[in-house]
Amino acid sequence: MNSAVEEIKSRINVVDLVGDYIKLQKAGANFRACCPFHNEKTPSFMVSEEKQIWHCFGCGKGGDVFGFLMELEGLEFKEVLKILADKAGIQLPEYNPQKASSKNKTLEILELVTKFYEKQLWDGSGKDKILKYLHDRQLKDESIKDFRLGYAPDGWRNILKFLLDRGYKAEEIMETGLLVEKNPKSEALNPKQIQNSNGQNSKVTSYELP
Repeated sequence: MNSAVEEIKSRINVVDLVGDYIKLQKAGANFRACCPFHNEKTPSFMVSEEKQIWHCFGCGKGGDVFGFLMELEGLEFKEVLKILADKAGIQLPEYNPQKASSKNKTLEILELVTKFYEKQLWDGSGKDKILKYLHDRQLKDESIKDFRLGYAPDGWRNILKFLLDRGYKAEEIMETGLLVEKNPKSEALNPKQIQNSNGQNSKVTSYELP
């Protein structure tokens, strides 16, 4: 969806869009007009073609082509997205609720698994050895927690049982990539330390080897 938004911005000039609703006057490199969002006699509403933004120095409102239509017409982002996509001749991807539900389920499982591995690191039987390993590499407890490092005990059945006991189906677990099918057994992604690949204090979207 972000790619569609950027494509719309590249095709629709903010000066042309705003000019369809209010009369703009050239003012150096920019354009100006009386603000459509509050009463004024001296124009303080500016539009920058170079930056593709608008801003009112009187009321403080500003934004891009999306923000202008949302503010002017009182519309939600999704509604403006459809209007501007049609105007730009861009076909938006259709929303697939089944696919969205599957993605949400995957993120839900990954978040739960992350908490499981974090608990194993701080409270598990091998915590002293693993924490020493991390501390020896100059990692402080604060950094370990911020980057959500964890410990995955040996054996793929640990995480499989953990998730099955919480009502998740085997195919849902396989979909996350944590377990892979392998002639005919399943094996877990099983690094000793697992790091959230999305960075500090963020939602988990995938796992990677350190």
